[in-house]
Order: sequence, then structure tokens, then C-alpha cells
Amino acid sequence: MKISFNNGTGLLPTGYGYANFKLMTNLTKLGYSVMTNKIPANVEINFIQPHHYQFFDDKSLKIGYTPWESTMLPTNEGDWIEPMLGCDEIWAPNQFTKNVFEDHGIKDVKVFHHGIDDTFSPRGRSLNYKLRFLHVGHPALRKGLTETVEAFLDLFAGNNDVELVIKGYKNSDKHYPLPEACYTEPNIKVILSNLNYTEMADLYASCHVMLYPSWGEGFGLMPLQAMATGMPAIFTSGWADYQYLADDLAIKSELSMHPWQETHPGMMFKPDMTDFKEKIMMVYNNPQQYLSEFEIKSHEIHRDWSWSTKVDKFFTEFTERNHLSK
Repeated sequence: MKISFNNGTGLLPTGYGYANFKLMTNLTKLGYSVMTNKIPANVEINFIQPHHYQFFDDKSLKIGYTPWESTMLPTNEGDWIEPMLGCDEIWAPNQFTKNVFEDHGIKDVKVFHHGIDDTFSPRGRSLNYKLRFLHVGHPALRKGLTETVEAFLDLFAGNNDVELVIKGYKNSDKHYPLPEACYTEPNIKVILSNLNYTEMADLYASCHVMLYPSWGEGFGLMPLQAMATGMPAIFTSGWADYQYLADDLAIKSELSMHPWQETHPGMMFKPDMTDFKEKIMMVYNNPQQYLSEFEIKSHEIHRDWSWSTKVDKFFTEFTERNHLSK
């Protein structure tokens, strides 16, 4: 069986490109014939937004694989429904996205989870220095930087025993200014340089707790990667199928309207700020307990959520239901 990945493969610095690379690499290891933008192909996969779908072989099985974060589909960049209806299968990276697509008339959507790899292996963490919190995601406003800084200042302003590290994209502050406290609060450190995935894993290992009050995630890779290194992660409930791994650290949320209607129409999961701060204090007051618990969980994550496990299981089911073979 020949599988062609169309579009998205040039987006390696993004979640799309990273996931494309991991899918192609693991399929090749499993013995599938994988290529990009070539025909003839038995299966063509477009892992990108639907208005960019492209298919080149009339006889191929056509797959659209797309993440999304809010309850309504966007209309500002082109129609999504018609390209999705033209596919033989639509894949979504989580149950929430599947539900949104099916609410818009897309039938029988399959959930194909993203995974983690050995780059994010379990790491030991020392408590011999100040407790370091980490937030990743600026300038995507829905990822909760404003909420993170607000909660940190309410709880720890002037506290020399803690530090908040903010990782954003290079030069992102030029178009999307950081909250003023990021420049004035001595216990907040900002990193805006580009880091590769090995460097990101090292950053995770240098911190103790991830703070991620995101309103919605199509990928949700970063909390999963952080937990895979043994880091406790406090993130919003509702959008992650791996939420059970966070246990009592998942932030209460409710589907609510939000300020980013132009790009994400409808509702997303509003984090409960009171509960968010309570979760932070739970870890602050018992850091060794949570570090020990998540060190144990990290091995479970590598067993159940590795790219190799997810790809092998999903494609075994995919080939069986479509009567295909390698």
C-alpha cells in the first residue's frame, strides 16, 4: 500500500509539520510505503485545514485529518464543509474535535490521537532551588498567558521562592505584547528564542510544574510532552482526551463565549480561575508528592501514548476496515 501525505510537510516548526513528520516516520518503521505529493497512491492523507486539502489520484482513498478548538467552524479563510464531505474518511485528534465535526454534518469521524517520543523521556527534578512554573504558547492568546500571569501574581508576587518561566515564539512580543508584569516582576522570566524539540525537553526538565489554562487545543501536545518528562501539568479540562492523566490537577471549565470570535467562532472551554489558583497551591504546598506521582505516570504515558503505539493501533484498524494491506 502506498500512502501519500499531501500538504503540511513543509510546516515542521508547527504542530502540523511535527505531527506529519512523526506519522510518516512511524509508518515507514511499520513497513508502509510513504511518500509526499505523489501518485499513484492507494491512500492520500491531508493533515491540514480543509480549505487546503489537495488530492491527486482519482482512485485513492481520500483522508482529511484536521484539528479544531471551538464549537463552530471558521469561515474567514474558506469553506471547510465541502472539502470534508469530499473525503472518504475524516480524522480528528481528539473527541471534542470529532464532536464538533459531526455536529456540522460530517459523518463517522475517527479519532486519531497524537503521541510523544523518546525526546521527552522521564527526567528527575531537584527541589534544591526555587519552584519553577512554566507556561508555553505565546502569542496564541487562547492558550492562557494572561490567566497564568494573573494567577501567578495573585499568589506569588514578591515571593522569592518561586519563578514563572514563559516560553513564547521568537519576536512574538513585537506584534502581541506580553503582560506588563513580564517585564517588571523579577520572578517572571521570558524566553522568546526558538528552541528545537530536544531543547524544549531540556526546558521542561529545568522546571517543576506546567501552567496551561488554555481555552482550547486541537493538538494539545505540550502538556502531554511535559507530563511525559515527569512534570505535573495543570491544564484546562474539556479538550484533552489524556485529561485523566492530570487527575486532580485538571482545571474546572465550562463552554463559554470568548474574545476570539473572528478566528475561533462559537464557544471554548473557559478555565475557572479560582480552581486554577487552588490547583497551583496544591502543588506548591506538596511539590515532592506531585513530582513523585508524575514521575510514575511518565512511564505510563510512554507506554500508552507513544507515537509508535498510537500509529500502529490506528493504522491496524484503518487497514482492516478498508480491506487494505501493507
